[in-house]
Amino acid sequence: MCISDECTIAHLRAPHWEIAQDPRSVFGKVALLHAVSWLHVFGTFCGIHTGTYRIVWRLAVLPRAQCVFDIAFRAKAQNGLLAEAHLPRNAQLLEFGSDYFDFVLPDLLKVTDPFEDIDIECKCTSRDWKTNLMLCSVRLEPVDSISRSLERGWTHQLLKIDGGYRSGRRLRRLQNLRSEPGASYRPWQPWTSFRWYESASMVLFFVVLAITFAQLLWSRTT
Repeated sequence: MCISDECTIAHLRAPHWEIAQDPRSVFGKVALLHAVSWLHVFGTFCGIHTGTYRIVWRLAVLPRAQCVFDIAFRAKAQNGLLAEAHLPRNAQLLEFGSDYFDFVLPDLLKVTDPFEDIDIECKCTSRDWKTNLMLCSVRLEPVDSISRSLERGWTHQLLKIDGGYRSGRRLRRLQNLRSEPGASYRPWQPWTSFRWYESASMVLFFVVLAITFAQLLWSRTT
């Protein structure tokens, strides 16, 4: 779900919010928060099939952000089940910001009825000003037994990142983050996986280019 197109954003006007073009976004644009005290972004996934889902928000924190840790990210099914979390507090993230990363809510959301709607929102209505946040999208990831087993390895990966804190490696890794369930960070995976025909197409392109160039040289020398 594209935040800028498919969600309702309170106070969507200058100087609070801006819909900004960004080629790094899978949708080509993002909702850019400049400054607002009443922050409320909400939308609905309609007709979701029964199953268990992970809620994934894709966002970026800009340098010198304020009060973004107070924002509650939620997803609620019609059966009353709720998944909610806040961004993990990290002083370096506030100071230096990050590239886009996936923030995964720690609780899985179970849909018990077929074609059920899921309401999602991020909200903070305190008087403090929330600033410098980019919201790209939110999506549902079906969860199976295989993916659950993979989650157990994320903790070990997180410990490796934490171990590099004193040597300064963690700061560089903040440019490429993905959160794991439990609101901790792990490196994120791209939305579109690399396919074999992409590399084959590139090889074919350069082969055709080389043949064309050779023919041009041959025609000039003869």
